[in-house]
Formats: sequence, C-alpha cells, structure tokens
Amino acid sequence: MRQSKSLDKAWQKGVLLELELLPALSLLLQMRLHQAISLQKNVVSVRSTKDAASRDAEVFDLPAIAQRIPLKRVRNVTSIIYLSAIAHQLATHFQQSRVVVAAQLAGVLSPLALNSTDVSTPLWHKLLSAVTVQATATGMIQCEVGDRAIATWLDWLIGQPLPSRSGRLLISEKERSLLLKSPAIFEVQYAHARCCSLLRLAQREAWITLAGLEASPTHWRIVQPPSIAWLLPTTSLCLEHPADRSLISHLFTAIDILADASPQRTHTTMLRSTQAVAQAFQLFHSAHPLGSNDCAAELLTARLGLLLATQRVLYLLLSQGLDLCPAIEL
Repeated sequence: MRQSKSLDKAWQKGVLLELELLPALSLLLQMRLHQAISLQKNVVSVRSTKDAASRDAEVFDLPAIAQRIPLKRVRNVTSIIYLSAIAHQLATHFQQSRVVVAAQLAGVLSPLALNSTDVSTPLWHKLLSAVTVQATATGMIQCEVGDRAIATWLDWLIGQPLPSRSGRLLISEKERSLLLKSPAIFEVQYAHARCCSLLRLAQREAWITLAGLEASPTHWRIVQPPSIAWLLPTTSLCLEHPADRSLISHLFTAIDILADASPQRTHTTMLRSTQAVAQAFQLFHSAHPLGSNDCAAELLTARLGLLLATQRVLYLLLSQGLDLCPAIEL
C-alpha cells in the first residue's frame, strides 16, 4: 500500500505540472474525480468494519483505478460535455448500484463541494465552478462546460506566453518525411500563418493593440483592450455563431490531446486534431471576414481574442504535437 500511495502522489504531481503548462480540462476533471473517489472511499471505510476495510484495501487499488479514470468527450461540436463511466467500475467495491455511486461522486464534484483547500489554483477553481456535474440515469457522470467556464479558459489561453514543453511528441525521420508529404501539413501551416497575418492586420487597423509582435508569436498578447468581454449581460457567450462554437470545441479537444501522454497519442492523431482545428478556423474566418468589420466593437474584440487563441493552439500543435516549425507567413 505504501508503494501504491507513492505512485498515487507521483501521478497527482504529474497532472498538476501538466496543468501548469496547458489548460487541459480533461486532466483537471480526472484529478477532481480522483479526489472524489478518495473522499467517497473514506466514507465507505468508516461505515465498514476494520476487518472488512482491510480486506477491501488488499483487492482495491484506488490509485491504479484513479489513474485510469475513463473520461471522454461527447461528439458535439457546439457543446463541451465530458462523460465518465468510473461509477461502473466502483459499484462492486462500494457495494452500491452504479447509479448511486455516480450520484455520490457527482455530489462531491458539484461547485458547492469545492473548497479553498483544493489543490487547484484560483483560476482552476473558477473554471471548475462553472462546470455543471450531474449523474445520468445510466450511472454515468456528466460534466458540461458552461459559458463562464469557456470564458475563463479562453482568458487563460491568451493571457500568458505559451509554454516551452520538454515532453513533445518526437517523430522519426521516416515519419517526418511522410508527414511533410501530406497535403494536410500545408493546410495547417497555412491556417497558422493566416492567423498571424490577421492579427497583424488587426494591429494595423487599431482594432486591438498587441504586445510582443517583435518576438515569437508565442509571446503575442492583447494589451488593449485590457480585458475581453466574452460574456453578454445574460452571462451567455457572445461568440454564439455555430462556427465560433465549433472552433472553440476543437480547441478544447486539441489541448486535451496535447496533454495526453498515453500511447494513443501518435503523430497521426495529432495531425488529425491539428487539421480539424485548421478547418474549423477556416469556417470561422469565412463566417466573419475581418475586412467587413460590421459588428459591435465588443464582439469584434472577442472574435480577435478567439483568433489569438486559435493561433496559439495551432502553434502548440505544430511545434509540440508534430515537432515542426510553425510558419508565420506564406
């Protein structure tokens, strides 16, 4: 058990380090589920006899299960919803139905259950408080990312220099040769270069003021206006067009994949994710060509903020996910 606890702490530390580098919501939700399982296990142990609790501990490796917490995105391009079937795995151990276990874990994960002693930072705490957690009738745990959470996530993404990560996905020379021959590479390089050009256009037209233009795009940031009004007075996201929602959804997916250290993350999956972001950006740009500029100033600024977020994610996908040098202009 001592070794198991050591591995558990190492896993949590690894997740926290990754979260400092990338705003991967999937990792954060897995961490919260891990904590909820720990709390629920303690409650169950208190109810059990000492012998029963000891017997459970021998056959129930909580850290191992926590590290393999199943979490997947629902296939929906306009909503951001995660589902976990972890209650199905825990039902036998807790000697309760999976629906009851899911409801108990969802109760621990609810915003009201968050507290100041949580391992997450104030930023993550703010993000989690805007995620709606509920148990489904089939014993699944559903986490829906609300508009306030999306606004917090976008602020994080464009508010600081991009991380320089050492855990990039290295590609062999043979894989690189095949990769460079793919038409998808030009498509994603073009999308990144186009994002850079549009941001420089916005600077010239004085729609926004960017700092760090003399440096790498990893350091570009919006300094005027000092903050972006992502939300309407109704607290719904002002970026309500389907193309906007689709692009945001693909950005979430891309960051989740970048933070995934499992063998399932290959250069093929990375290229597929990068191409999906590039294509979503093209649809976004077609729906809102900057030259037309026929929208309110607040909405224009929000769209430019999303444009900067897209440029940053594409840069990360190209440099860290595909081990390529992102094109700044074509």
